[in-house]
Amino acid sequence: MKALPAAGWAAASILAARGASGTLHAAASFRWLRDGLASVTGCEHEPSVRFVIVVPVLREQELIGDLTRALTDLARTVPGQASIALVTTQAEKTQHELAKAQLPGLARLLAAGEPAGRIISRFLGLMPAARLAELAEAAAGRPESECLELAAAALAAVPTTPQLAASLASRRWPGTAVRHWHYPGTGGAMAHQVNYAIRAESTLAGHAGVPPDRLFFVLYNADSRPHPATLRAAAGLIRRLDHDPGGPARIVQQSALFTANLAGLPGGAAGSLLAGAGWLQSRWTLSREIPRLRRQSAQARRGGGCRLPHLAHCVGHGLMIRADTFAEFGGLPEATLNEDLAFGYLACAAGIPIDPLPLLEDAETPRTLRSWICQGRQWFGSYPDYPRAASLAAAAGYGDPRGRGYLTVQGLARGGIWLAQSPVVALALALPAVTRRRGRAAVLAGFGVMAYYVVPAALAARLAGRSFSPLRSVPGGMGAALLSSAGPWWSAADLAWHAVTGTRPSHGKTER
Repeated sequence: MKALPAAGWAAASILAARGASGTLHAAASFRWLRDGLASVTGCEHEPSVRFVIVVPVLREQELIGDLTRALTDLARTVPGQASIALVTTQAEKTQHELAKAQLPGLARLLAAGEPAGRIISRFLGLMPAARLAELAEAAAGRPESECLELAAAALAAVPTTPQLAASLASRRWPGTAVRHWHYPGTGGAMAHQVNYAIRAESTLAGHAGVPPDRLFFVLYNADSRPHPATLRAAAGLIRRLDHDPGGPARIVQQSALFTANLAGLPGGAAGSLLAGAGWLQSRWTLSREIPRLRRQSAQARRGGGCRLPHLAHCVGHGLMIRADTFAEFGGLPEATLNEDLAFGYLACAAGIPIDPLPLLEDAETPRTLRSWICQGRQWFGSYPDYPRAASLAAAAGYGDPRGRGYLTVQGLARGGIWLAQSPVVALALALPAVTRRRGRAAVLAGFGVMAYYVVPAALAARLAGRSFSPLRSVPGGMGAALLSSAGPWWSAADLAWHAVTGTRPSHGKTER
């Protein structure tokens, strides 16, 4: 029995140490973002820079209208310098046909009178959440045959995202061009959509005489809501770095907080956990993501061919890529499960700075526990893929073996930390109950919780302009931390299965 207290003390010490470093990094990120916002407020945009906002969409019927309106407002902040590309995929039609096989299962739950929340959690993706809620109310308790008819009619009435995107692109948007591209492949992932649209947009820009070194592609998701000053700030950063000794901006990354929909989350324990997950991810942005971007950018700009390069990762929303850099890389990686972390690896191996933008995007946190765990499963797939990213970098001649090896070790270690997060938190929280020195254990575990979660999350709340109650948030935040490794362990099990069967995992979709 001595092993459990020893493991608890070790875990609590790790949590406290990681929390202390995270709090220091979060405070530095907070100051950098606060000062950055002050420096870009009211700045003049660079008229020679052009932006194309690229948004890949799949089953986004609920969001695409509001998204397009929000992005056209953003584009008008740099008049005549930005346009929008909505990218749909033929895979949606294929998935729509396959989805019909889920209708009998939906009908059974409807006939059983299951609550709307459970139906949405189980069938989100078959049709939008609002339609599922309406269906749950209209069909509750009816015979299963009637429920099946109602479900089939509801599914048939849902317009596809390509139809909605085409309609939006056909409208006149004051001061902004909105275009629709449709990727014809049925088996591609998001990277294929993005690459298809960017190549088409590059051709249009070439015909219009826009130089590739003055054209940036800006990637967002359907639920992205970037800061209104984003494009002006990006143009200002690009202009400033045009004269930097480390070279001009080629890749710019905007980080995100995950607080946009906290007020709309369900109530009860599930809502508390999901809110905690949003704060936990926002804490990670300040404590880890932004500091790594700043270190990598500073190191790459010093040049000199550093033999031990820092690893920072790109994120698929808020990612800005210069057109000639996109062409040099051959687009986003399509050979890896996820494209964004692999793209960041290639940039780090090539010694290209990933310059962070000191303005945040306000993104959403998942609306169901199932979606959140699936999101973790999907995101974690990038970490075991780092050796594949290293192979891509070696084939392209980016960096040397030592540098690529060091980058790969960093990536794999971070994946290991994510796998260990829940067990470490569980052992740390259990320590006061399994040791005789309960007072000291409570102080150490309490300090770990404060430094690891509460202080960085409170700083994130100040940046997001949202209320944050530490006492009310801690149960949901620690509950989320206890479950945060579930998706990664699921992903690791997938990896083992695919290794045994000799197959490749596919890129999934976790929301809608």
